[in-house]
Amino acid sequence: MPGEDGQPSKFLSPPPPPHGYNSRCMSKAEKLFQKLMSGQNDANFPFEDLCVLLTKLGYTARTTKGSHIIFQRGSSFLNLQPTTGGKAKSYQVRQVRQELQKLNLNP
Repeated sequence: MPGEDGQPSKFLSPPPPPHGYNSRCMSKAEKLFQKLMSGQNDANFPFEDLCVLLTKLGYTARTTKGSHIIFQRGSSFLNLQPTTGGKAKSYQVRQVRQELQKLNLNP
């Protein structure tokens, strides 16, 4: 659509992305992975988010007696249990991070 001066309007198309910008949006799993690997907030990591991330990384969940959930991927086992507030236990978040680093996993 031309502007008042007869020239095409420069506002029709979005501006080009900044140099080095990756236009691909991060998935939820990628965001959770970054949050986990940063190690900045282990005590406030939601248990449900940890379960989603492990599932996306190929782990299968198996419920046991009580609130424990065992995640398995090959020979890797992670035994997790939520706190009463729905958060993952901080030592378990550290264990998951260490295991993912050891296996060199990422989404």
